[in-house]
Amino acid sequence: MNPEMLRILVALDGSTRGETILASLMPLARARPVGLVLFRVAEPRESSEAARAYLAEVTAALTRQGLDAVALVGQGSPAAEILKTAQTTGVDLIALATHGRTGVPRVLCGSVTEEVLRRAPIPLLVDRAGTRKAEWKRIVVALDGSQEAETILPDACRLARLLGAHVDLVQSVFVSAMPLAGMPEMPLCMPPHDPMPYLRRTRERLAETFGVQAETAALGGTPAAEIVRWATDRNADLVCLTTHGRTGLARAFLGSVAEQVLRTAPCAVMVRRLAGVGVAETVGHPVK
Repeated sequence: MNPEMLRILVALDGSTRGETILASLMPLARARPVGLVLFRVAEPRESSEAARAYLAEVTAALTRQGLDAVALVGQGSPAAEILKTAQTTGVDLIALATHGRTGVPRVLCGSVTEEVLRRAPIPLLVDRAGTRKAEWKRIVVALDGSQEAETILPDACRLARLLGAHVDLVQSVFVSAMPLAGMPEMPLCMPPHDPMPYLRRTRERLAETFGVQAETAALGGTPAAEIVRWATDRNADLVCLTTHGRTGLARAFLGSVAEQVLRTAPCAVMVRRLAGVGVAETVGHPVK
């Protein structure tokens, strides 16, 4: 395969909602060569042949559009199979749609997307039905002032250069939690601080390192809600951020900003799990 081709594992579930992720990928597919690995886990009462027939139809439709696409079928737990296939195929990015459940349905059903997010060693691109589908011309990058959160910046900047997109660097002044020695992370409100000096320094580094010009903004409320509000007001086409991929007690107390954004964002969201940094390359090859 062409070494300059971005390889993407596209997880589908056989529904029209699941196929919304294909429309979300089109701006990227039009900007550079991509190789799509279409993947579906056959449901317990579904034959592998039926899953293959579905994928064959989708593959044929994409091929008619001039895209490079192959199909694979798995059996077992969807999240585990997606992660295993991403590893064995050596893809650069996992892409899938989320149904955006909240409240009791999400508690009862869980979310394949969130399970994949907590364990994926490579970036995840997620979208929902009904979100904004347009060329990626404005990218919102959510930061928290830490070096860990900045690991999403190379991904976002390379996309911005490739697509000629504007970049908004945003940070909430609301601190939602603080680690205490020997204790799980607990919600703890802190006095507001001014993130603008940090954001301006980061903007200067992006211009120097990547040649990307960015705008900056301090947000005034809880991070997830403010990120979604800003993306909505700015007609953003993509939100980029990192996640700690918490599980167990820490996640029960805190939830996840990334997961909340995924469920309510007005556009596609790209997330990099911090524990995966260094395991795989950032999205795509360096833009020349």
